[in-house]
Amino acid sequence: MFKQPEALNVERHASLGLADQPNYSHAAEEMLTPVFSGEAWQVAREYTLVFPNEVGLPLAILGYQQGVNAYLGNNGSWWGRYVPAHIRRYPFIAAPQQTDGDQQQFTVMIDASAPQLLEDAGQPLFEDGKPSKLLHEVQRVLANLQKDTQRTHQLVKQIDEAGLLVKQSLHIKVKEGEDKGLQGFRVIDREAFRQCDGETLSALNKSGALGLIQAHFCSLTNLQDGLLAKKAAGKIGQTGLPEGPATLEELFNEGDDDFIFDFDS
Repeated sequence: MFKQPEALNVERHASLGLADQPNYSHAAEEMLTPVFSGEAWQVAREYTLVFPNEVGLPLAILGYQQGVNAYLGNNGSWWGRYVPAHIRRYPFIAAPQQTDGDQQQFTVMIDASAPQLLEDAGQPLFEDGKPSKLLHEVQRVLANLQKDTQRTHQLVKQIDEAGLLVKQSLHIKVKEGEDKGLQGFRVIDREAFRQCDGETLSALNKSGALGLIQAHFCSLTNLQDGLLAKKAAGKIGQTGLPEGPATLEELFNEGDDDFIFDFDS
């Protein structure tokens, strides 16, 4: 998604501004997107949440065809009510630096090829040679995402070490057309979860990992009646749905179908 990353600095980018209108065309080919623990429940309302084969951030499924994001609407709009944070933070991302005590340092990076970045237009990133109010907000959001990234990694590691994750593939049956399948992820083993002892459940609850597990289970209902399934079944028109949050302040605010998702047994 980040095609031309480079460090943001006033000498080189003094005249850059951020476009006022959101455009998510940069995610057109994303079939999966990382999910942070702080947004797990928002994601679970309309996406299917799975886990990678190695310890890492959970993933939201965005499509079932290779290189096609089914949530991308016309002119870069977004079909879902909630746009995952990794998609919304573009064209900004943090590059961690060496830790200074307990304070994690990072460099703000941009995708220099992003159409959202404009010369002498939009909301300025610098004013009088200093970071603008917008850039300070970007830095705050990126810092929060860095913290949540570390926390989420620990939660997934805890779930993995509890022996609850199993490799799984997703079978997608289309009544008219070729069946498809998605692989390369893991899900919570329900039977293993039911057999967890009290000590393990208490530890999962205390850390917050239990909430992530619950969000994952909740998200599985979207395999049958979520936006992705409905769109694939042709039950949603081309006008799309209202766009998701557009501002950085909103980043952390908190039957018989033609198309059937199911996990392979």
